[in-house]
Amino acid sequence: MSAPATELRSAAIARLKADAGLKATAMGASPRVVNRAPEREAFPYLVLRSSLRPWDTSSDRGHEHTLEIYLAGEAEGDKEGEAIFYAVQASLRDWAPASFSAHRLVNLVLLFEDVRAEEGGRRYVGLQRWRAVTEELS
Repeated sequence: MSAPATELRSAAIARLKADAGLKATAMGASPRVVNRAPEREAFPYLVLRSSLRPWDTSSDRGHEHTLEIYLAGEAEGDKEGEAIFYAVQASLRDWAPASFSAHRLVNLVLLFEDVRAEEGGRRYVGLQRWRAVTEELS
């Protein structure tokens, strides 16, 4: 059995890499979506990180996750980054995977998004923060 955070992150990365809307952005035909910051990755790229907090009730157990998606790109201004994050939102907003190996996604909500130009407008960075709830399959 995999850890719930690993399962969620891996499934989200697979979803984003396969998403036609994201491929139509500056991310291109093979979106660079990874689970740790790359040393020499071509721009733009997304990095997914997560943390979790367990919960349980008298009948169920699960986890509340914070899924953070970091974006780095190299273009004038931040419009490219906004288009990429819009595609990420569209991909994840209605995502309903059947289940992971031992957990199922109950809820996924976007809490925060920020994209801004840096280095005199030559690069941009962004952050999306999502709240996910998973429960253990019995």
